Amino acid sequence: MKLVKNALFYLAVVVIVVVAVFPFYYAIITSLKSGTALFEVSYWPTELNFANYVSVMNQGEFPRNILNSVFVATLTVGLALLL
Repeated sequence: MKLVKNALFYLAVVVIVVVAVFPFYYAIITSLKSGTALFEVSYWPTELNFANYVSVMNQGEFPRNILNSVFVATLTVGLALLL
């Protein structure tokens, strides 16, 4: 009986972890797809395309936005620790 309880407990833990981690996995996999493959539903990548990341870094204000976010987060944590 204890073996069944342990098995059910670990099965529940695995299900909860998969449900919690899957959105992050799918977001990363989707970000690595090319423009036309973006609309195809696939849970395992057949081809990785890093051009999206290069495009984001070279165009627009993304690097500046990241710097602003790091600055605000550092300031917030510093003030919280101080207070």
